Amino acid sequence: MKRALLHGLVAFGLGVAAVSAGAFASDPAPGPDGAVTLAEAPSLTDRYARPTTTCTAAVEKVADLLDRRERVLARRERTIDSREGQLRAAEVRLSERLDQLNTARQSIESNLEALTAAVDAATQEAATTLESMKPDAAAKVVAGLDPATAQRVLSRMQRTKRAKVLAALPPELAVSLTKLQIGATP
Repeated sequence: MKRALLHGLVAFGLGVAAVSAGAFASDPAPGPDGAVTLAEAPSLTDRYARPTTTCTAAVEKVADLLDRRERVLARRERTIDSREGQLRAAEVRLSERLDQLNTARQSIESNLEALTAAVDAATQEAATTLESMKPDAAAKVVAGLDPATAQRVLSRMQRTKRAKVLAALPPELAVSLTKLQIGATP
């Protein structure tokens, strides 16, 4: 189909070029108004519409080049379509993974808030319990705690009761807990 179309276009182009250039001496002379009569038109069309062998070979070569180019373009289009499909699939997977991560983050934040609330409640309960004890007994309990926990519990106690417990602690531990409370390195 393409080759026939190319042959027709080339033939038409060659015929037009030959007619406009006056290529043949046997061309009919134009009439008084400059037009060729209808009776002479079929012979002109037949004479100029037949492509030459050189022209046919050139048309075939152009047609082959166009066919190859079309195959290359079709292959590129398939490759691009395939890559677009892969990108869409990857986008869906990433979106799903992002949703999973957001859900996990929300769960972690919720658990952290609950844990923080539980630790705060337990720390306040321990501080209240130590405040109700005698300073020497409370000092023995505080001495058995790790420094960070002891500091958190002491910070929740009333100032006067905390001072009495710190006074009952061994001096090195009291200094260390005081430094933790003010943010200095023990």
